[in-house]
Amino acid sequence: MPATPPLRHALPPPLRAVVDLVAGRRVAGGDIGDPEAVLRLLERHRLLLAVAEPGPLTGVLAGPRRRETAAVLGMQAELARVAAGLDGAGIEALALKGPAFARLVHGRADRRSCRDLDLLVRPAQEADALAALGRLGYAVAQRDDNATVLRGPGGRGMVELHTRLGDGEATFPERVARPFEVAVAVTLAGEAVRTLPTDLALAYAAQHGTRHLWRVLLWVWDMAAAGRNPAVDWAAALETARRLGVERQLALGVALADGLFGGGLPGPLAAERRLSVRAGRHAATLAPVFSTPVPETEHQAILQVGLARYIALRMALESSARARLAVAGELFGPSPRDRAAMPLPSGLAFLYPLLRAGRLAGRLGHWRRGW
Repeated sequence: MPATPPLRHALPPPLRAVVDLVAGRRVAGGDIGDPEAVLRLLERHRLLLAVAEPGPLTGVLAGPRRRETAAVLGMQAELARVAAGLDGAGIEALALKGPAFARLVHGRADRRSCRDLDLLVRPAQEADALAALGRLGYAVAQRDDNATVLRGPGGRGMVELHTRLGDGEATFPERVARPFEVAVAVTLAGEAVRTLPTDLALAYAAQHGTRHLWRVLLWVWDMAAAGRNPAVDWAAALETARRLGVERQLALGVALADGLFGGGLPGPLAAERRLSVRAGRHAATLAPVFSTPVPETEHQAILQVGLARYIALRMALESSARARLAVAGELFGPSPRDRAAMPLPSGLAFLYPLLRAGRLAGRLGHWRRGW
């Protein structure tokens, strides 16, 4: 098995200390450098709760870790309340990511930070779900193509309500995933909460991480934690990812986890030599994402990788021609904003890809100057 690219060694010192603390490696006080900088990176990458032994940072991390633990416990209780409320209203809802995913992959829901609650409902029940969430004190704050964002009572807390797992059947076929039919239950704050089974949850996490260039190290740590969890059936996870066409994305997540946190590749992935070698190359392409400055947005991460390499990577990570065509449409096809910026008659619609390219280049230039 070829060695995974040594991503850890290319990290700037503060981020290397973060990765070592989370991986359980021995970190001396001299390796820490500026403790406040390491703390900021742990918070930025949502890894405060992943540090099992803070070592020389015990005093610095004690307060922030207590606050983060309290916040996560509160999120668990709120997820249990919301899930019970939706169930009582006759609405099928599945918890995505967050505390439910932490329970499956990390073994404990309080070992993984959580920023908001993601829920999946059937499209036909979206309106009823929004009404039920309204009765629970939530109000719609924003709508986009992927989710409806709601703010909780008093403006605190946030729920993202989804009606699909991915961006479309071409890149994450829901008819194959069948999330509601294969859902499992986990217990959170004394309530049974339905969620994706581990194999599908990992495939979904890989698709999500890849789409956002794995720029938050928590997502990579999820893969590392799954690799260390003997309860995870990696043969099933790889088979599910393959049926969904995201096996290359799952392999990339695992290669990044091995390159940063160590632990090697799970047996079923290690046995797939061609897949794992390709994943190692893709992981090396993403190495600039984990450099300095830390990208705060997906667009900044694209700048660090390079637009041409980003496009090539996105295309290479799709395993079917149909999915690659869908990605090309996403990258080069006109968005609603493009159409609004320059309405064209139907006879000139072929010019939209050129308009899209020009607007994208302009935005990248603006982001580069602003960064």
